[in-house]
Amino acid sequence: MLKFRTLLLFLSSILLTVSLSVPVVASSEPYYGKEYSQPEQVLDSYPDPGADFDTPAFTTDGKSFTSQEEMMDFVRDLDAKKRFIEMTIIGESVEGRKVPMLEFKKGNNSKQKPTVWIHSQIHGNEPAAGETALVIANKLAGKRGEKILDKINVVMVPRVNVDGSYHFQRQNVTGLDLNRDHIKLESPVIKAVHKAFNDKQPEVSIVGHEYGIKHNSQLFKDIGEQGSLAYHDILLQSGRNLGIPEQIRDMSFDLFISNARDKLTERGYSNDIYYTVAGRNEEGQLIINEPTYGADRGPSNLGLQPAISFITETRGIGIGRESFERRVGSAVTAQMSILETTAQHSKTVKKVVENARKNTVKNGRKADTDDKVAITMERKQVNDQDFTVTDIATGESVDLKVEYLSSTQAIPTLERVRPTKYIMPPEYDELADKFKLMGVDVAKTKKPMKLEVETYTVTDKEVDEWEFEGVNQVHVETEVTSQEVDIPEGSYVYSMAQPTSNKLPVTLEPESPASFVTWDYIPSEVGDTLPIYRFMKERALPVQLD
Repeated sequence: MLKFRTLLLFLSSILLTVSLSVPVVASSEPYYGKEYSQPEQVLDSYPDPGADFDTPAFTTDGKSFTSQEEMMDFVRDLDAKKRFIEMTIIGESVEGRKVPMLEFKKGNNSKQKPTVWIHSQIHGNEPAAGETALVIANKLAGKRGEKILDKINVVMVPRVNVDGSYHFQRQNVTGLDLNRDHIKLESPVIKAVHKAFNDKQPEVSIVGHEYGIKHNSQLFKDIGEQGSLAYHDILLQSGRNLGIPEQIRDMSFDLFISNARDKLTERGYSNDIYYTVAGRNEEGQLIINEPTYGADRGPSNLGLQPAISFITETRGIGIGRESFERRVGSAVTAQMSILETTAQHSKTVKKVVENARKNTVKNGRKADTDDKVAITMERKQVNDQDFTVTDIATGESVDLKVEYLSSTQAIPTLERVRPTKYIMPPEYDELADKFKLMGVDVAKTKKPMKLEVETYTVTDKEVDEWEFEGVNQVHVETEVTSQEVDIPEGSYVYSMAQPTSNKLPVTLEPESPASFVTWDYIPSEVGDTLPIYRFMKERALPVQLD
């Protein structure tokens, strides 16, 4: 299964390379992205903030956005101007475009400072996200930035999806949604991002996005005479997966999100916690869904490092250059607030994340039946929550009562005792390579042995009828039992006594929504014993790092 999938990816890459063999040159087409024009009464509710942004999209005439070539010139210029800025190329896209990374470090004590990671425009049709990164880079190169950099380091990938941006599409050119590729790690760009992220070991991460003002239009069409649009200038949230240590989840929300929302409100930007709209309940109320606990998506995946992680989403997909200055302004305000909060609490931030990583290692060494990991979880339902939309006919805000499903208050629905190690057969080398990209230490057994382990037997299986990211996802239920198993020489051993071990349960527990079973990397049939073993004892095994 693994070899076949690898072959398909290889062949598709060859075919794509042949079909795109013409040289990559600057596009003559403007980067419009214009699908909907907001009426004047709506635009009046979202005035430009009067910011003075000195980045390509704001200094170039026309209605297009910053091109690949303009971005590269801009980051090279920053690199040349300031000795505390270093620009490197961390990888190339499928079409051969370079992915730049900027590193901002001052003084000789950078290892004592917390590092903030920023990556943006992982979806190519979200230009305000990428422009926000360039604006922040410019600010960090100035006096305000130099003061912040006395307390923190910043590492930035301003545009992840360079091919998608060039073609102004959400996915990359092979059709992958790169923000769903943090577990599969099939895109060369996402592999490069994860390698750089693991090299830098940031304490804080920010991912920049935009959201569609009309993506809920079918559910909003009966609100007001002409329907309604999304209201909030910006939505933000932190990684909420329950595998992220609790002290990190609490600090991210209680300190960082609170500070950012206060700053946004002070500057006149409407804001809320990141949401999607799931439908309507029996009473006709909208069902508002608070995401960001999926381990295969940016905020929670990076949070499992562990790190304090955030997502910002500005109101902008599909409206071209409309309100562009305001979109960038709101995101700059939120992300600069996160940088400043990190700087103001630099020692505390460093200590909290350091302790979380140490505790993760400590907990992974113990065989404690009271220490459980969450495999699946569900959002807590909160009734009659306040929610706001924009009435198209009047341009005014409309307040509603909705059913709210909260990730912030998520509860586990399936838990298992934390193992000390996971073990897999030698043939699963492709998954071992993925774990290395996730920052997980991979070891192999030096000799064959018999071990008492817990095994999974599949008791139920359902396969989705529709494809998601090219895969008909698999959903299984399993029964866990203890038995003695022959472990061949060269079997892979993944210790839970390492800082990144919170990424192991979300990928290896079969019922996890982001597991390698769910993504069909590990075959499963009812009655099968899966090739994943849970070692539950506090003892070392004869292994060597791979």
